[in-house]
Amino acid sequence: MIPNGYLIFEDESFLDSTVAKMNALRKSGQFCDVRLQVCGHELMAHRAVLACCSPYLFEIFNSDNEPHGVSHVTFEDLDPEAVEILLNYAYTAQLKADKELVKEVYSAAKRFKMERVKQICGDYLLSKMDSQNAISFRNFASSMGDARVLAKVDAFIQDHLLEVSEQEDFLKLPRLKLEVMLEDNLTLPSNGKLYSKVLNWVQRSLWENGDQLERLMEEVQTLYYSPDHKLVDGGLLIEGHSEVFGGEEDHLQFVQKKPVRESTQRQMSCSSSGSLSPSNQAANAPKQTARREWKYIASEKTTNNTYLCLAVLDSVLCVIFLHGRSSPQTSPSATPCLMKSLSFEAQPEELEEQPLSPMQYARSGLGTAALNGRLIAAGQH
Repeated sequence: MIPNGYLIFEDESFLDSTVAKMNALRKSGQFCDVRLQVCGHELMAHRAVLACCSPYLFEIFNSDNEPHGVSHVTFEDLDPEAVEILLNYAYTAQLKADKELVKEVYSAAKRFKMERVKQICGDYLLSKMDSQNAISFRNFASSMGDARVLAKVDAFIQDHLLEVSEQEDFLKLPRLKLEVMLEDNLTLPSNGKLYSKVLNWVQRSLWENGDQLERLMEEVQTLYYSPDHKLVDGGLLIEGHSEVFGGEEDHLQFVQKKPVRESTQRQMSCSSSGSLSPSNQAANAPKQTARREWKYIASEKTTNNTYLCLAVLDSVLCVIFLHGRSSPQTSPSATPCLMKSLSFEAQPEELEEQPLSPMQYARSGLGTAALNGRLIAAGQH
């Protein structure tokens, strides 16, 4: 058509033909003016093309340090195949990647600030997510700092926590084991509120007591859910003393209180000499750990008083096992003779014929039972 004396013609095949020829020139090294050195592999390209699709490379090519522009860029932590896929995309607008390479393409796209490619790769990974690989996908999304993908992975885990908890990746996660003592008239709060209190307790343990997360995971931690709805360290209640609670003639309950941690004692004594007190340390702690992640992800109530949780503690993805039980400070007659423990489970007919198996880890709560005229105690020694 020639409206108003102007010739207008749109060649629909021109663009496809041109980009195909430019990509062929790139692969043959013709007219290329930049080399990408990726883990020992050299990839040739044209700066103008790469600068149009990658804000990151645009910044490098536009650097004032090189009067004639940068002609060589080195990457030691990217996959050469993934970078080649991105170069093909830059020239052809087609993204083709084997499923095994999608994570590597995502990582390279993140470096090159190619947001559209990041989104496409992220959506593809989400479409392939199931209970078996959810933990792996979450670790990857977390390492990439992709809040959008991370939120969707967490939503999936919240809906499928029990299935996810049976998978190998989940079983390999570090775990924190908690036993919470309750007064008779108290119940644990709902899952979300309960684990916000757990996260607060872990933070206090790290910031005020100077504990390390790995140390907290070495043994079962005994906590106390106070009448004012606070979760506190059970070892701080009686400052290292043991208590024996007597009851009916055939019931005896013994509770070994954990001693006050040395770090806590040191901090208490330092506060009197002008140093920071625990409360002051807690106030300053967020400034020091502002970039560390603390997040409750999902939880399930597996039995009447047992909870399973997945959370991020100090940027570490962890499993939390929590068992609530009656406090031995309540009426002894209200406490069962032999309480089922998380560490072993014996059938009634086995109690008379077999000795109790040793516990897998130390316990701070104890249970007793009268059997054939003998008093049997099980718990921490």
